[in-house]
Amino acid sequence: MDKKNQYLNPNVDIFEAEKEITLIIDLAGVPPEALDIQVNGDILSILGTFDQSLQNILGESSISAYKREFTLSKELDTNCIKADLKNGVLQLVLTKFSKPATRKIEVQVI
Repeated sequence: MDKKNQYLNPNVDIFEAEKEITLIIDLAGVPPEALDIQVNGDILSILGTFDQSLQNILGESSISAYKREFTLSKELDTNCIKADLKNGVLQLVLTKFSKPATRKIEVQVI
C-alpha cells in the first residue's frame, strides 16, 4: 500500500449524556488549520495532518495523518455539531434530536 494512503487511527473516548454524545479524540501534532471534519450522510469523517514544521526527533512511523470515521445514528442532529481543539485533543459534541412530547389527539365526531 502506498504510504500516502496510510493513516493512524487516533484514540477516541465516547461519552453519552441525555441530550448529547461527546467524542474526545487524541490528535497530537495537528494544528486547527490541518483538521478536516465532515459529515456525509450518516458518516462523520475526521482527517488531521501532522504539523510539518515540527522537528521529528524520533520517528517510529512515516505516517503523517490521523483518520477516523464513524457511522452516526439517526437520533443525532448533524447540523448541531460543535468542535474544539485544545492541546492536541479534539472534542466533538453531537446533539441529539429532542424527543417530541407525547400528546393526545382528540377525535372529532362529524
